[in-house]
Amino acid sequence: MAVWQFRVVLLPVSPLQQRLGSIPSHIPAEIAQTTNWWRGLQPPTGFERGIDLLLPQRPPWSDNLLVWGDEDSNDAYVFYETPQKTVVEEISFRLDAREIDLHLVAGICNFARLLECVLVTGENMVIVPEQPNVLVAFLRSSAKHFVDDPENALKSIRRERLQ
Repeated sequence: MAVWQFRVVLLPVSPLQQRLGSIPSHIPAEIAQTTNWWRGLQPPTGFERGIDLLLPQRPPWSDNLLVWGDEDSNDAYVFYETPQKTVVEEISFRLDAREIDLHLVAGICNFARLLECVLVTGENMVIVPEQPNVLVAFLRSSAKHFVDDPENALKSIRRERLQ
């Protein structure tokens, strides 16, 4: 992932509520990284067509994957457990912070709502999929910080790694 990309992962609401009791504003990293949120609950057959409407599909680099868009700007990934692509593990989008595509943001929000999902950022912040919420998180993101002030953004990343 490029430093100028803002990543959001779609998490289904019902397992999130079952696991944490409610929809939190933030998911602890150890829970976010070790939980398969899609286990036991799958999106409807053909859900990938919703992503086709947002971004052009491109060849994947793995048999367990479908990929859309441009890996250096706006893109989407669906990770599957097997090459047969029957069980979803993750659905994610990356937005180019150098030039935000409001149409794409709106499309991602609509898609997430159709799948009854929330969006989770790379910092594990939970976002209700409404365009203003995504834009606020985007404007506060390290990707946007990097685009606006690359030198200080990189210094900040170095400081965080040293702590």
